[in-house]
Amino acid sequence: MANQAKEKTINSGTREKILQAAYSCFSEEGYASSSISKIAKRAKVLSGSIYWAFETKEKLFSEVLRIAGDEFLASLKVTVRFEHGKLINADEIIARLLENFGTGPEFLRLFLAVAVEPNAGSNEVIAVAKDIRMQCRNIIEEPILEAFSEYDQQYISQNAQRISTMVIQLLDGLYVATKIEGNEVNIQSYISNIVRFIENEIQLLSQQTKNAVSI
Repeated sequence: MANQAKEKTINSGTREKILQAAYSCFSEEGYASSSISKIAKRAKVLSGSIYWAFETKEKLFSEVLRIAGDEFLASLKVTVRFEHGKLINADEIIARLLENFGTGPEFLRLFLAVAVEPNAGSNEVIAVAKDIRMQCRNIIEEPILEAFSEYDQQYISQNAQRISTMVIQLLDGLYVATKIEGNEVNIQSYISNIVRFIENEIQLLSQQTKNAVSI
């Protein structure tokens, strides 16, 4: 039993080294330029160990993306609070987005690789990327559904999905803009505008639901 436990610990350690090396390699060099041999060199393991653990580069990349996405979402998550149809913690959300946009560029580069590098977009990788984006949408949609729980949930759900989709697309645009325009982009102003967009949409939704009830 002791030998089995030791072997499992060694395997877990090797797996972790591979994942860390792959994360840094994929985020720094992109998918196409990150060969298994390069990752093995960084991890100080044999290439065969990577193939044994993950079978293909696509599967390794999808696992790296999944883990990075979980970590990014955990650090990003903030409770979105509404009161009487108004967003009441906008400043907190802006601060959290600014913090994570500054500290999570490696994860964002991984996500960009999925979008722009054809070989990175296998079905397995796309499935992981879609799941991460869905979780991002849920962070926005769930509190909206809760805040308007007494109204027609189908109508509220449609609007919550529309708002979350717009926010994700705006954040996509922010990352691309900063990569192209660099310091010319005022990140704080951009993110503030995204949160103000949410505020305005929620106020509009609140007014629409009140009008529907009064008719």
